[in-house]
Amino acid sequence: MDHTLVHFEVPANDVEKLKRFYEKVFGWKITQSPGPIEYWLIQTVPVDANGKLIRPGVNGGMYKKQVPEIGWIAAAEDPEGNQIALIQPIHI
Repeated sequence: MDHTLVHFEVPANDVEKLKRFYEKVFGWKITQSPGPIEYWLIQTVPVDANGKLIRPGVNGGMYKKQVPEIGWIAAAEDPEGNQIALIQPIHI
């Protein structure tokens, strides 16, 4: 089984504050996604017109802290205390 990281998410109490932080510190491009759910797309690497990565890397997202009914989420800490989370989306 391939365990390649393909996406990450950042839960935020204050989305605008964290958006400014990550844009300033890492130079990430963060834009609000269209649609009924407030969700921000995080580009750590550029994408082409089809949304495909132009070079190796991982892009992600940011959302206001809550647990919407989007799937199963598992959160854990590694041996050094780093928090990680995995999601299995609900397929509609």
